[in-house]
Amino acid sequence: MKNLFNISLALVVGFSLFGCAKLYKPSNQSESPYVSVMKLHVRDACNVQKNGVNKVLTLAQKYNPIDIKEGIEFMRFGVPTSEYIRATKQAIKDGSKTVQVYTRKGKKGGKFTVAFAAWRSCAFAVAALQQKVEAKSTWKLAMPGTGFKY
Repeated sequence: MKNLFNISLALVVGFSLFGCAKLYKPSNQSESPYVSVMKLHVRDACNVQKNGVNKVLTLAQKYNPIDIKEGIEFMRFGVPTSEYIRATKQAIKDGSKTVQVYTRKGKKGGKFTVAFAAWRSCAFAVAALQQKVEAKSTWKLAMPGTGFKY
């Protein structure tokens, strides 16, 4: 009887300490990029007229390396988001009003204004992470026969 009491007491103490340790989150830990990106609204965060080209480009530069690391970098007509960022930075440095982007194969991908290229790089960088997070809960809805309407 005494052994049973000691074992149950040890289990209760162990589980309570383990549970309390799981609930504790140090305040000095930085926020996950997935949590911070889900709080953003692409239309507001990537608004070049409201925020300016440099702030929008900075936001794109913050999230695009995470996209690349996760393997979810957006590509439009063969031009990756990192190319939009590179070309926009170069255009700002040169004082140019247009941006020439290139595909991964080195072909010309198009000519855009600096504001449009900055918006596109920001929107693509943010949306890639947001869609990855949303896909974890909505992927099953898109399966045939689940009643999801397109």
